[in-house]
Amino acid sequence: METAEFMAMCQDAIVKNDLESLKRAVYEFSELCFSYPTDAVLDDGLVSYLSETFRSPTFHAMEGSWHLIRLIEEDWSAFTEEQRLRLLDPIEFSYNKYADWMSCFMISEILGDNYCCERAFEVLRRLSAIPEEVPRSLIPHGFEHIAQSADDPALRELALAEIHRMRGDVSEQVRDEALISLGRLGIQAE
Repeated sequence: METAEFMAMCQDAIVKNDLESLKRAVYEFSELCFSYPTDAVLDDGLVSYLSETFRSPTFHAMEGSWHLIRLIEEDWSAFTEEQRLRLLDPIEFSYNKYADWMSCFMISEILGDNYCCERAFEVLRRLSAIPEEVPRSLIPHGFEHIAQSADDPALRELALAEIHRMRGDVSEQVRDEALISLGRLGIQAE
């Protein structure tokens, strides 16, 4: 499967709201990427396609949209640093627009676990102020990854402070998720 064929299959599935076809396309493309040499790089056209798709209301409305988002996580090593940075803006733009909460969870995890850097921290910090409760409640999970794994100890402390701050959120669901993240970090909440 060529990149252009993959993008066409995804676009067709999104337009038709056909989750099974989207899942199949992502699975086949990921299998192909897995067979690439370890130093292989994804086509810039794919990054442009993902950037556009992450801004699409049709994609936002699709249940199971997270299957395409997960491609970033699964094929992380095949994206160049520049490609990864190009995806940050559309990821942030789209975060609270998804009908499927799992898309928000995947993005929070990708920001915290894969990016795990100051820029991702800043994206998560901005997203922690969105009005939508469910997407906001998944932000502590991203901070949790940064608090656990960032190379910079100061960044780990900042992420931990953000989780503590979110314990004071107006939403019980957000507060509960912050407590869960603290617990997974081995911190007893008072």
